[in-house]
Amino acid sequence: MYSLSKAAGIGLVASVVANILLLVMFKPFVTVFAPLSFGPVIAWSVIGFLGAWGVYSLLRKYVVHANHDFTAIAILVLIASYVPDIYVDELGPMFAGGTPGSIALLMAMHTVEAGIAVYVFTKLTLPRA
Repeated sequence: MYSLSKAAGIGLVASVVANILLLVMFKPFVTVFAPLSFGPVIAWSVIGFLGAWGVYSLLRKYVVHANHDFTAIAILVLIASYVPDIYVDELGPMFAGGTPGSIALLMAMHTVEAGIAVYVFTKLTLPRA
C-alpha cells in the first residue's frame, strides 16, 4: 500500500508505458492517424491520469465510499470517451485517416488507462486517515 501521491506516480508511469506499448505493438496494423503518435499518446495519457487523480482525491476527501464511487465514475467516463472515437471521421481533417483498427486502438488505450487508474487508486492506496 502506498500514499496517494506515490500510488498516483506509479499509476501515471504505468499508464504512459502501457499506452506506448500498445502504440508500438499495434501501430503497424493501423493507418497513419494523427492521434496515434507518441506526442498525443503521452500527453493525453498524462492528462487523463492527472484528471483521474484529481477526481479520486476529491472523492476520497468528501465521500464515504470513494473507491466504489470512483469506479462508477471511471466506467462512465470510459464509456463517454468512446463517443469521439466512434465519430472520429466527423471531427475534422486532423482526425482524417481513422480506420476501424485505429479507432479500436484508441478505445483500447482508453480502457487500459481507466483500468490502471481504478486499480491504482482503489487497491494500492493507503486508507484515508
